[in-house]
Amino acid sequence: MLDRLVFKDVWLKRDAGAEADAIAAWDAAGDRLGHLTSAQRAELLCIAGYDGAKLCATATTQVRYMPLVRENMAFLQIFVTPEYRTKGVVIPLTVAFHAAMTRYALENPRLRIGGAAARVTTHGTLDKPVGGAGMILFAYSERNEPIMVRWFDHYKIDENAARARDPKLGKNPAQA
Repeated sequence: MLDRLVFKDVWLKRDAGAEADAIAAWDAAGDRLGHLTSAQRAELLCIAGYDGAKLCATATTQVRYMPLVRENMAFLQIFVTPEYRTKGVVIPLTVAFHAAMTRYALENPRLRIGGAAARVTTHGTLDKPVGGAGMILFAYSERNEPIMVRWFDHYKIDENAARARDPKLGKNPAQA
């Protein structure tokens, strides 16, 4: 079945068809993303996964600063329609998301996006390796949710700048 899936990069393209399909799927499943309406969430649509003409999965994102790594990251939120949730869609969707955001980061170097990050909110999903998507377990959130990250291969961390972004550390302790 997975060989029929097509992952469409719609990041910032305002693809009306993909957005309408996503809104219909989210609403049918009662899936909400925080306080956002489905229309607001559609503005964050990055990848639309299709099995033929049927939308089966979405990846939405917000680029924001992640204090734990002191860099801007593309935060991934995944939705898979109920009938596809046990079909192995998450890893190829994540790979497609990472590729799309890598392209975006390379096209927009001034944004300094270091990689992708995600909170795992579906319990029992880390019982097998997730390495196929290249993401690693990095930490646990304040709500005890696993946090996964994957850096972009092209990204170069400026350690001194990152240290300077934490007012508690001030300067590199090795230089103190």
